[in-house]
Amino acid sequence: AGGDVSDAEFCRSLVGRGDGPLSVFHLGAVMSGQGEADFDLCVNVNLHGTLHMLEAARRCGAPRPRFVMTSAGATLGSGAPTDWVTQDDAVSDATRATPHT
Repeated sequence: AGGDVSDAEFCRSLVGRGDGPLSVFHLGAVMSGQGEADFDLCVNVNLHGTLHMLEAARRCGAPRPRFVMTSAGATLGSGAPTDWVTQDDAVSDATRATPHT
């Protein structure tokens, strides 16, 4: 579906009316370089877009909707010696983020 996650109505149209189980895999985001160049776009898509998708899933009426939000690898680090995660580490819920943006 083509649209913009910063548009709450578009997000509601994606999840429908909750006529059964709902799983949302939220992949929409503005990457760091573009986000630094256009901060308003970054906030509208990354923050408000995520909130719109969460709210649409919450309000659609589906029983216990599942929501999976992904993140950029930059959240875990970029290979710098100060990163908490190395290439050989397994990432888990206990992994400490080391954002580089």
